[in-house]
Amino acid sequence: MRILRNSVLAFFAIACSSLWANSQFKSLEWQILESSDSVEVYGRGVKDRPRAREIKAITRVSQSPETLLALMVDYPNATTWRQRVKEVSKVKIVNENSWFINYVTDLPWPLDDRVAYLKCQVIRDQKSGSVIYAFESAPSEDGLSAQESLSGQYKFVPLLNGETEVTYEVILDSPVKAPDWLVNALIGDSFLAQMEMLKDAVANPRYMAAD
Repeated sequence: MRILRNSVLAFFAIACSSLWANSQFKSLEWQILESSDSVEVYGRGVKDRPRAREIKAITRVSQSPETLLALMVDYPNATTWRQRVKEVSKVKIVNENSWFINYVTDLPWPLDDRVAYLKCQVIRDQKSGSVIYAFESAPSEDGLSAQESLSGQYKFVPLLNGETEVTYEVILDSPVKAPDWLVNALIGDSFLAQMEMLKDAVANPRYMAAD
């Protein structure tokens, strides 16, 4: 099945080589990709990593950093607000602020479901009140190949007006020069829609107890 998946990726790489050449990800400076009244999405390349792409989405919510963190770690309900996610499960606990999860992405036919084995870490800044939920791919027999890597973070920063700024950053490094639509599917599809879904999900009363 892995062979089928890689063959499909190679096909798209050849068919869409012109799209890759004109991609905003060729620049190392942040380029605006999408925006709405409440969300901005940026993209850029990564220095000394020609295969990598970095995407950043920024929004604001009325909930606190701890409420947002409660949403992040509610893995059984991840499928209700994360796009193209089939399953997220905690498989190994290191300590109260670090653990490993299996993150299964539901890709469109004829691609196989994508399994990423991720190390997650929670970092709190007691002085500013900010919270970071970071993740990075880890070696696994059933996870991403040795030539691929996925890392990123959600950063929640409390503002003076009572709101929280949410910054979602992801870096995907893959040997396959796939078109933008496929890369976005691997890491969450449309970041604009993803952040809008986050804003709706974190308003659920179940997460308010985290404050």
